[in-house]
Amino acid sequence: MSELRLTRPILACVFVIVFLGALCGLASAAHAEYLYPYPNYSHRDSGVTDPSDPLNVLFGGTSSGGYFGTQWGIKSRLSSDCGWAETTIASHQYVKFQSNLGGWAIREEKDGDRYFEETKGGLLSRYHARLFRDPFATAGGSYAEKNCVTSIHHEHVEWINHVIDQDWEVCEEDILYDLVVQNPNNWYSYDAYYNAGFSKQGYYSNGYMSACTLRLP
Repeated sequence: MSELRLTRPILACVFVIVFLGALCGLASAAHAEYLYPYPNYSHRDSGVTDPSDPLNVLFGGTSSGGYFGTQWGIKSRLSSDCGWAETTIASHQYVKFQSNLGGWAIREEKDGDRYFEETKGGLLSRYHARLFRDPFATAGGSYAEKNCVTSIHHEHVEWINHVIDQDWEVCEEDILYDLVVQNPNNWYSYDAYYNAGFSKQGYYSNGYMSACTLRLP
């Protein structure tokens, strides 16, 4: 009987501790800051009032401490896995990032004096992607400052201007597929996030971004 009287208070204490721990976890989760809503377009102006390219891929994840969600890590894998190269021959654009707690920041594809723009193909006809670094973590598990959004597209030169010439969706699928074929350790989830980045410049975009995690071979 004494053992029973002793056990009941111990069980009650354990229950209280577990309950309080769960409450603390919920409170912590409720106050976590993360990217929301997902950005939908890159803009031609720093005031983000002139939408240009629908954003169709988010690079992130925790592989290698999140390095392959940074511009440097993404650039290294695009180059090594698929033969992309760095370029600065393009107009510069801006993306507005917002958080669930009301935070926001405007970023361009520039870090210091360096522009993070990648191409595959020749100067006159090429795939092109600008990498915009997100200051916030993502609900999907990417670290703050270690995930990037981009708009992968294909374009050609008319006079002195680059002109889009394929559906945004086609380019998104082609490049993500190529990344996995060339390096099976890479991973993507097609159309993982709704962001309302719909068709622009006469070519189709369905309003979703894919999630992609890059890894070493």
